Amino acid sequence: MGGPPGLTALLAVVMLLVALYCATRLVLGPILHRRVEHDIDLVHVAMGVTMAGMLIPRLNPWAGSGWDTTWEIIFAMATTYFLARAVTSVARPNIANGHYLPHAVHSGAMIYMFVALSAMTSTNARAGMNMNGMSSASAPTTPAPTLALVLGLFMVGYSVILINQTQPRTTISRHEPAPLVSASASTTKTPIAPTNPNPSLVPKAEQLPSNQQPLLAPQAATIYKIAMSLTMAYMLVTML
Repeated sequence: MGGPPGLTALLAVVMLLVALYCATRLVLGPILHRRVEHDIDLVHVAMGVTMAGMLIPRLNPWAGSGWDTTWEIIFAMATTYFLARAVTSVARPNIANGHYLPHAVHSGAMIYMFVALSAMTSTNARAGMNMNGMSSASAPTTPAPTLALVLGLFMVGYSVILINQTQPRTTISRHEPAPLVSASASTTKTPIAPTNPNPSLVPKAEQLPSNQQPLLAPQAATIYKIAMSLTMAYMLVTML
């Protein structure tokens, strides 16, 4: 993988931390009685580890052992699964299935990077030696560079959407004039609902069904998805 060595190493460490964080979410979710997206976090564990191995090959203990094909199959299954869930969420919008289409694109981008890196390595190996056994200066070309560019732009756009979601909502200014109330409305007494219900009547998180429990650290999950998307965009651009 090209790019500045320092930045490449930093991103590889970030991807390993993302994989560790996703694995921690899967463990702590049931313990803390919080809902986690098991399918997304599980795929991101594998994605973080493999991306770190792509950035720094020595972090990949399975390099050259035929595991690339296995990872391609795994991410192909993930792509199919997320596409199916995306279609389900459109057909049944009342079900909170999450944003599965971007995750399908992420998994598809992983397949592309595996195939492209394998093709570039094979091309480099064939072109590295000429008839005299001397090294060739020709550099391997990226297969389907337009696809790499489109995928990279998608990752950047998706990151912008996620960053926008993390922005705090604007509140009404305290200097904004109060709404006008008619005299008749002001004289009409309306019942006021109690603002402090009995705490014993409010169900606790552990008493709720698993699909109704609050999501575990949603802001942190958004941040790691931003980091993973931008890292993937960097990897795709350096392949051009």
